Amino acid sequence: MPTPTFPTLGASTVVRKWCIEVNTGSTGSPIWKMLGAVNANKFNPDTAVFQDDSDMQSGGAGSQTKTAGDSAITLTVLRKVKSDGVSYDDAQEFVKSKAINKYGPDNSVQLRIFEFNPAGGPRVDAYTGFFGAGWDYQGGDNKALDAVQLSFMGQGACAAITHPYPSTAVVPTVTAVVNTATGNSTLAVAGGQIIHIYGSAFTGTTGITIAGNAVTAFSVDNDGQITALSPAHASGTGLAVVVTNATGASSGGATVTYV
Repeated sequence: MPTPTFPTLGASTVVRKWCIEVNTGSTGSPIWKMLGAVNANKFNPDTAVFQDDSDMQSGGAGSQTKTAGDSAITLTVLRKVKSDGVSYDDAQEFVKSKAINKYGPDNSVQLRIFEFNPAGGPRVDAYTGFFGAGWDYQGGDNKALDAVQLSFMGQGACAAITHPYPSTAVVPTVTAVVNTATGNSTLAVAGGQIIHIYGSAFTGTTGITIAGNAVTAFSVDNDGQITALSPAHASGTGLAVVVTNATGASSGGATVTYV
């Protein structure tokens, strides 16, 4: 009989590899925002519920069958003030707006949970699902950090998905453009307005155009968000927003209107 061969394995991964994004848009036009200042977390995509299905013909051997599964996430976030000195993490605030005194559909959030290491490493497991959101201030003494425990209880299956940030370079996608002054995709013909561009594969962006005009001032906030100043342009609708990286340029996706 041959001797079994054990695989050679490397270093262990760590819990901090798990990232959580919140869909602050709609199911059809998602706007994913990373949940910031996560201090601790526990994620289980499928807590199995088993029932005893032993029968008299089993010869005394017990039998169990899985009849249901629940997904759940519990995590602690720190309440860190953003660089503006007055506001908190956007994704945290969205969860809070869905959790406190909200019930039924108003309490539901869509999450995307995946492993990611900014320094490289595993980018394999990724899941998405809908969850009921809970928000619980942790309190403490006068030396304690301001922290909140978030609880997300699954509403249906938590499905495995293709990792949203693959290790290999891909062409960017643009899913939404929001004028921070108006909250929609309408821009002024004079330009100079602060906009957020949402999508994916923005890391390494080399250029952006809106209706063919170059965006001369922008910063890549993360792989799914860019902050930019809109260029001037004549009035028009359905105008393309194109983000380019080393792999290529986005096509299709969200558009803007100039008025």
